[in-house]
Amino acid sequence: MDLKKPKKPWDVLVTQFLVEKIAHFKFIRPNHITFIRLILALSCIFMLSRAEFVCGSFLFVMANLMDHLDGEFARFTETKSEFGHWFDLVTDGFTITGFFIALGIGFHETHGIFPVISGFISGIAISLIFLIRSKIEQAQGKKEVKQKLFYGFESEDILYLVPLLALTDTLIYFLYLSLIGSPIGAVITYIIYRKP
Repeated sequence: MDLKKPKKPWDVLVTQFLVEKIAHFKFIRPNHITFIRLILALSCIFMLSRAEFVCGSFLFVMANLMDHLDGEFARFTETKSEFGHWFDLVTDGFTITGFFIALGIGFHETHGIFPVISGFISGIAISLIFLIRSKIEQAQGKKEVKQKLFYGFESEDILYLVPLLALTDTLIYFLYLSLIGSPIGAVITYIIYRKP
């Protein structure tokens, strides 16, 4: 059986569907969506740092899904702005980096200092990935940082599994794997996207 591969990531397709439903509300602007995402990210970070992993994980996934919503909304309503793009990028980096750091802090009481170190190293590596991709996008355009799809999934879509990991008490292993994977990802991002 040959499954048809979507041309866009699944989360983008979902957000495009949502955009079509909310675009007729003229008072909504893309920056409003980004601001709501920032509030969700702050709430996620607060909950995770207090070891409320299930609630924090669901807030994280909501914030992560909204990452595409503001951009798709701006394109659909033709309300893109330079500030909006910057606000979106900063919120993206803050959300993902803050997630890993807060996760490490949340596990401190039960697992000691190693999760905190893991969270900070992963967060710094993720920040480097964002920085490298941002520099490449500025220099060479958005097309150069587009990720390859595998049946509609991008590599970063693994983050949508975080609530499942929280529900099965395996989130600590994800954090430890990120200690290895995030720095490797930063190096690979630099190598793949570097132009001679």
